[in-house]
Amino acid sequence: MVDEIDGLKKNATRIFVLFLVLNVLAIAVAFTGSTRTLYYFIAIGGLAAFVSAFSFFRVKVATNAKSLGRAAMQGLWINCSMAIGYFLAAPAPYFSSSPAVWGVGITVGAVAVIVSVLMLFRVRKITGVPLSI
Repeated sequence: MVDEIDGLKKNATRIFVLFLVLNVLAIAVAFTGSTRTLYYFIAIGGLAAFVSAFSFFRVKVATNAKSLGRAAMQGLWINCSMAIGYFLAAPAPYFSSSPAVWGVGITVGAVAVIVSVLMLFRVRKITGVPLSI
């Protein structure tokens, strides 16, 4: 059980670093698009990047399975929610984004949603923390 918790902590910290990098990448690519896209991606990506960095440290200092599960679960839910926003914004005519911004937005959103959902169930299985916090 201790090995599973240590492995989960290691994977969760890696995933939050991945989310941080992906959101910064999405913001950087949004600079090539329209102003509306840029502001939207800064809002979504900035919040998700902040939560990723904060969750990284919360998971890193977690001392037991319950605190680890709660920290990981909360960070994963917020990242998953913000990633859905990339799906909605990228192809919307209102934002008039370029195809490069579409591709990056949809790719970042897809990776974040898939990884978040898979990790949510893994955290629930190992720590016993419910999916709704």
